[in-house]
Amino acid sequence: MTLAARLAAGAVLAFDAEITHARRGPLRHAFRTRADLVLLAPETARPPRGLSLERFNLLALYRRDHGGPRGAGRGADWAWDQFAQAGLPRAPGRVMALLTQPRFLGYWFNPVSFWLLIEGDALLAVIAEVNNTFGQRHSYLLLPPGPGPITAATRLSARKVFHVSPFQDIAGEYRFRFALRPDGLAIQIAQIDGTGGIDTAMTGALAPLTLRAILAGALRKSGMSTWQAKVAGARPGVAYASVVDLTGDPVVVGDTLYAGSSAGKLAAFDVASGQRLWTATEGANSPVQVVGGSIFLTSDNGKLVRLDAASGAQIWSKDLPYYEKEKVKKQRTITANYGPVLAGGKLYVASSDGMLRVFSPVDGSLIGEAKIPGGASTDPVVAGRTLYVVGGDGKLHAFQ
Repeated sequence: MTLAARLAAGAVLAFDAEITHARRGPLRHAFRTRADLVLLAPETARPPRGLSLERFNLLALYRRDHGGPRGAGRGADWAWDQFAQAGLPRAPGRVMALLTQPRFLGYWFNPVSFWLLIEGDALLAVIAEVNNTFGQRHSYLLLPPGPGPITAATRLSARKVFHVSPFQDIAGEYRFRFALRPDGLAIQIAQIDGTGGIDTAMTGALAPLTLRAILAGALRKSGMSTWQAKVAGARPGVAYASVVDLTGDPVVVGDTLYAGSSAGKLAAFDVASGQRLWTATEGANSPVQVVGGSIFLTSDNGKLVRLDAASGAQIWSKDLPYYEKEKVKKQRTITANYGPVLAGGKLYVASSDGMLRVFSPVDGSLIGEAKIPGGASTDPVVAGRTLYVVGGDGKLHAFQ
């Protein structure tokens, strides 16, 4: 059965979308998040328990929220009118589908929804329904440049005429790409304004929406704990091993979360389920650096370590200043090591012994040093080809 036929028969599909945003231009920034959307034909949809049309529920869709002016929409009738004016009227086999985020317990903010005109498994045309935080809306009609459906290779464009972000002018254009399959969807949106702009991508599978999926999504939105895990370790003969705080603050890369303690443990977890993927016997003093399939960290026992991100296996380990011995089994001065931070193909570690050390990420060899007056007291930060670190003297120090 084609996607259009499934939707016409009442199917409601869940779109668990992974969303990425990346800003281009002088101020670069990127982040990744997830969103629970649904794909359905509002005129024929038969939603599962937990999702209602035109009435309150855990999830709800209202005609007034879509199709025309915000808060006074006409739903699918409005979308049909727009496509008919563009030469794509109602016809046997054509289905008007809506991809959107439903209201959750009555609350709703939906940056963008899409009206999709589908025939068989082919995408014929799109309306991007864009909302901003000022209660305004603008809808962009997107038609293929030539005969035939919209495919992953089709580039659709529209002049930007609507204020969305305080960080972006009303200038330039949007470029869209849609790759619709019976079992998945990928959307790319590039806002182009000279050398600046924002790249957005939404990708995920399409699967039947169930009450179980609705409840799981509700738990994620509610702030309730969905899983817990311990990262406590033990280093015999070391007093601080009894402290179980996460000194290596959690770092999320893709679907994996990495967290370390001050007691000789670093672990990787599946973000969604909390399943432990692996555990390494290396504590982390600071948030780890995950780059190119490797993890870099300063360990709780004074080492700079590189691990394999997939397995936790050690690739190399290099000694850092740790403590000065006055007598056997007696420690006089403990050195705190901060970082590492990876920039320009080099690893930087700032230490309280007054040195900034530079290492090769390939083999861990020491390739440079610089003095930090008063020693380091924070993790180093790199921005604009400059490294910043706060010294023990309370001053901010900058290194080119």
